[in-house]
Amino acid sequence: MISSYLDSALSNKDMEQIDFHIASCDFCAQEIDEFRAVVGVLRAMPTVPAPRNFVIPVPARSWIPEPSRSWWSPAPLLGLRAAAAGAAIALAVVFAGDLSGALGSAPDVPIQVGRTEPAPLIISGTPAGAEKSVPV
Repeated sequence: MISSYLDSALSNKDMEQIDFHIASCDFCAQEIDEFRAVVGVLRAMPTVPAPRNFVIPVPARSWIPEPSRSWWSPAPLLGLRAAAAGAAIALAVVFAGDLSGALGSAPDVPIQVGRTEPAPLIISGTPAGAEKSVPV
C-alpha cells in the first residue's frame, strides 16, 4: 500500500486517510521517507540498453513433431476395458456356480426352529435381595 501511496495510485479517500495517519505516526512517516529516498535513487540511475544477445534466437523448425498421445486416449483404455470384462466374467461364473450348488453345500445339520420358551438359566447361589424361605 505504501508504494501505491507514493505513486498516487490510491483513491482520494485512501490518500487522505494515509496522510492523516502519517501526520500522527512518526514510525510510518519515517517509513514513507525511506521509501521516497529509495524511489529517488532508483530513478536517478542511468538506463542501460539491453545487449544484442539478450534475446535468444529460436531457429525455424523444418519439421513439426508428432503430437504426443494423451493419457486419456483410446489405446490405454482398451486394456482397461479388457481387464474389466474379464473380472465381470469371472464374477458371473462364481455367482452362477454358487446358485447352482456346484461349488458344494454345507453338510446337513439339524437346526431347531420355532422354539418359544427360553432356555433354562442356571444360577448358583441366591440372588441379591432374595429372601430365603425358612420352614416354620
